[in-house]
Formats: sequence, C-alpha cells, structure tokens
Amino acid sequence: MSRVLVLDDEPDILEELEAMLKRAGFDPIVRTDPRQALECLEQDIGIRILVSDIRMPGWDGMDLVRALTKSQGEDRAEIVFMSGYASRDHVQSALRMEAADFLFKPFREQEFILAVRRALRRDLEKRQLREVLSITQGQLSKIESRLRYLHSEKEDIEPESVRGGSRTAADGKDGGLASAGARRILKNAAEARALRGRFFDPELCSGATWNIMVDLMIARLANRPDYVSSLAVGSGIPLTTALRHVEDLVNRGLVRKERDPSDRRRVFLWLTDEAARKMEGFLEACASDSLLEI
Repeated sequence: MSRVLVLDDEPDILEELEAMLKRAGFDPIVRTDPRQALECLEQDIGIRILVSDIRMPGWDGMDLVRALTKSQGEDRAEIVFMSGYASRDHVQSALRMEAADFLFKPFREQEFILAVRRALRRDLEKRQLREVLSITQGQLSKIESRLRYLHSEKEDIEPESVRGGSRTAADGKDGGLASAGARRILKNAAEARALRGRFFDPELCSGATWNIMVDLMIARLANRPDYVSSLAVGSGIPLTTALRHVEDLVNRGLVRKERDPSDRRRVFLWLTDEAARKMEGFLEACASDSLLEI
C-alpha cells in the first residue's frame, strides 16, 4: 500500500483528503505543519508522494519542497501541489520544481486520485530508469575489466616478434611459442578449477553459479551490493534462472539479502562473510601456485 503525505493548514480539508485516499487504497499521512512534514519525509523514505498546499502561514509548500530537494536531491518524493489562491507565478514556480501535478481547489475526488496515481507512476518510472542506468554502468565496468584481462592474456600468448609487428616465419618457431603459451594458460585454468573444489561444493564451481559468486566478490571488494538483474546480465542468463541460482546460494548460507532502504521493493545481494573467506582462500591458493586464470 503506497504511503502519501498530505500537508494543509486546514484540518477539515486534511480530513476530507485523507478519506479520499483511504477509499482509493492508499495509506495517507496528514500534517498541518510544513516542518513536521519535512521531518516525516526525511525519516520515512517509503513515502513517495507529497500532496501539499502552497499558501500557508510561515513556511509554505514551496519552502518545504525546496528544503526537501536540498536534503534528498533526485530521490525526493514526487510533488502534487494544490491551492485555492494560486497565481501564475505559483504555477511557474511549481513547474520549475518539477512538480508532478497542480490542482486548483476545489477539485473532485476523481481528479485528486488521478493526480496522485500519475505522480506515483512517475516516481516508479524514474526509479526504474535510475536502476537501469546503474546496471548499465556496472556492466560497462565489468566489460572493461574483462577486456583488460583478455588483452593481458593475449600478450602472454603472443611472442614478442608478433607484438612488434615483425613476424619471421623462416625458422617456424612462432607457432610453437604461441602454442606453449596457450598450453600454459589452459593448464593453469584446469588447476584453478580443481582448486575451487577445495573451498566450495563442486556443484557451485562452474557455470552461472560461479560467475555470480565472482561478481558478488567483486562487489564486496568495492564495498557495494549487487542486484539479481545485474548478476543475470553479467552471467548471460535469464532473470528467472539467476533468481534460482541466488536462492540456492542463499539457502547454502553463501549469499544474504538486504532490502534497499530507499526502495523496499528492491533487494541488495551480498556475499556472506563465510563465502568471502572461502573465496579469499581460493584466490590466495591461486596466487601461491602462480595460476593466472581463475
């Protein structure tokens, strides 16, 4: 049930708007003082819609929105302004503040509820866009990292004469050098796979499950969580498949879930301390054995 904060200095109007919102299935919170409303919005980030009168004694609705924007930035709740005495300047100021809607009192119940629902939809679309952009940026970083690794791997395989552009086929040794480098990397890769089984259940040591754990370890080292959608993209698997892998890891005590405090519908994923210790042990073993490919 979506929570909506309504601010007006007239208790009778607040009571009427509260009843309208309850009939429409919303969870209304009402306030008569702008400063109390600001405190409420800052403490409860689950309130995604603010319906505010503009003209009030002392602080008005626009003062409140300015303070809220300064405090929360783009994570600010969507705004629906209302007024019975608004001027053209008020409307222009509301537009500059990127208010979702502006209602002129008196208004009908249907008009009010539609404005709230439009604001709620706008808030959801903005947050979804921010998440997509965040995932995209994360994937670009992963791709860049992978390309750097592949480039270094290529330098290990290619002989110096090829990298310098002076291939000499006369003695026929270039192919042998490249093959030797490839064999070394493949041998190290096989040994690293075997090492995984010393620290993790063999069922987890290959395919998408392993890729998910590696991505979560990268995220942990960066002191940030990851998301199922991002893990699905990174592993090249459907979202539903990623969800099954994650649930298995959660049941094994290797991954923990945490609600995003800014959006209770979104879930953070973290590698548990136990899983991180095992991954660190695996990495240290690879390093001690000079294995290049893990």
